[in-house]
Amino acid sequence: MFRATVTLLVVVGLLALTGVASAASPHYKGGPTAGPNIQDVGAALAASGSVSGLGNGDLTITLTATVYQPETAGKCTNPGGQEKVPGQNPATVSGALTIPGSEIKNGTLSFSVQTATDVPGAPACPNGGWTQSITALSVTSATLTFAQSGGDASSLNRTCTAPSHHGVVHSHDNDFLIC
Repeated sequence: MFRATVTLLVVVGLLALTGVASAASPHYKGGPTAGPNIQDVGAALAASGSVSGLGNGDLTITLTATVYQPETAGKCTNPGGQEKVPGQNPATVSGALTIPGSEIKNGTLSFSVQTATDVPGAPACPNGGWTQSITALSVTSATLTFAQSGGDASSLNRTCTAPSHHGVVHSHDNDFLIC
């Protein structure tokens, strides 16, 4: 009787561990071709989607893109409030969202993250004391990355590109990037 009870407990324990291991399989909801939606929303990009198979750790989602034509897509403002047209250096825009593990319900989460409209370091302005603000976007691609404490959510990472019919997402077109 003792041996049968121990054997039963070992089998139940192994099945429980197998269930936990298979639960950590992050994927986009909606089937094998599902992915995020990344769209220009004026002076920023916004990414949204629904994912499953997450663990219980905190999740950080980062959206990054390089502005294609910064000379027409932003402005530089000096500390005194005066504006000038930025130079021709490319600008990188990004935004991040951290979601506590307690908000991930049964491994499932819907998310929305947006890039900021200020460019850190103001690379197209005379110096870093200025503020470089994006007023319109023209991008060819964007990268969405996922990092989860205590788990691996890298299978959700995507680099998304502009539609092939014109190769650039412009803020006035309300285009989606293709992931």
